[in-house]
Amino acid sequence: MIAYGGTRSLALYEDKVYVATTAAKLYALDARTGKIVWEQAFGSGNNSATGGVMVMRGKVLTGLTGCDNYSRNNCYISAFDARTGQRDWKFFTTALEGQPGGDTWNGLPNLLRAGGDTWIAGTYDPTLNTTYWGVAQTKPWFRASRRSGDASTLYSSSTLALDPDNGALKWYFQHAPGETLDLDEVFERVLVDHGDQKVLLTIGKPGILWKLDRVTGKFLDAKETIFQNVFANIDKKTGAVTYRQDILDQKTNQWFSSCPGPQGGHDWQATSYNQPTDLLIIPLSQSCVMIQGLDVEQKEGGGGTAASQKFYYAPGTNQNLGKLAAYRTSDMKEVWSWQQRASFLSAVVSTAGGVAFVGDFDRRFKAIDVKTGKVLWETRLGQTVQGYPVSFSLDGKQYIAVTTGLGGGSPQQKPTMLLQEVHRPASGNQLYIFALPD
Repeated sequence: MIAYGGTRSLALYEDKVYVATTAAKLYALDARTGKIVWEQAFGSGNNSATGGVMVMRGKVLTGLTGCDNYSRNNCYISAFDARTGQRDWKFFTTALEGQPGGDTWNGLPNLLRAGGDTWIAGTYDPTLNTTYWGVAQTKPWFRASRRSGDASTLYSSSTLALDPDNGALKWYFQHAPGETLDLDEVFERVLVDHGDQKVLLTIGKPGILWKLDRVTGKFLDAKETIFQNVFANIDKKTGAVTYRQDILDQKTNQWFSSCPGPQGGHDWQATSYNQPTDLLIIPLSQSCVMIQGLDVEQKEGGGGTAASQKFYYAPGTNQNLGKLAAYRTSDMKEVWSWQQRASFLSAVVSTAGGVAFVGDFDRRFKAIDVKTGKVLWETRLGQTVQGYPVSFSLDGKQYIAVTTGLGGGSPQQKPTMLLQEVHRPASGNQLYIFALPD
């Protein structure tokens, strides 16, 4: 059994708490006693769940991960009845043979359609009754390894708009058809209204900030936030990307430069939308790799990520891995940005009072002026600051809570290799709570 990562969210609905575990099991607990009311396994013994759950209109939605290897259990999003635990529907994020999108896999059978994980929870718009999910890349990472040619391999690296009542697909937008360098687009979908216009913003590993009409899925705009050399062109009208020619001509066991690399320009460290200023504050990473795709066995249990990497700093960064930037969502203009040596390992949280908080690999936790990006305050904690800071109030007093610890996948593996001067304790999972001034 594969059980890895952490649970990023849980849900409280009526009198129950809902938790999806890393063993791909969903539990409904009595909120007062903690007693298990019902439980459901989803996926197979090779699957996991790290994104957590969402509850909407009486249904518990959860994604699935651990779909790296060739399996008879392709990845999907599931919905369960909140009261009974009965599965209501599932939507396959790797389009299967005979289904819409099933002809986008270069003729590969369902067994060889790996990836399409949903390891970050989606977003919900109650007015449109639509839930939006990001889908990860196809596996193996390289087209040459998986033998998919120039096929788009739906619904990998896409935004999905689903009807939560029945799982029907309302629309999709594929950010990188046939993605081929582990630069997926699985991360948070941010919903913003500009007058009557309802938009969706998201940013993935390529470091491209996407803006879509969330009613129709129409492409509106895209903004490159860091140096990238993967796409030769992004069509300004359609959002269609064109890969560099040598990437299109790839063979296995051949090295390629990829900026950014699998650490991602943006990864699981979530953005923060500050509504009073209309600024989306984004923690970014600036590393590159030399990467090659490997040969794999095309049989059950084969596949996997199937790649080797060598890390290096992105050009023009003066070896600064971390970048924090704010973009005005109405016109996609960068308002401010700055770089630092250490990568950011936490999400950003911002307040109505105009202060944002973020933490990094070098154990520093900072308070930032939302409007200017100026560092207002910082402290050094006992371990790498990572996870999802939260703001809450108690008896009229506002607090910020943040966690520290090890782990974190590619966003902490790459700085571990590149930032040799940073020394971290061998342990230190802790919760810190800071009180804001009156």
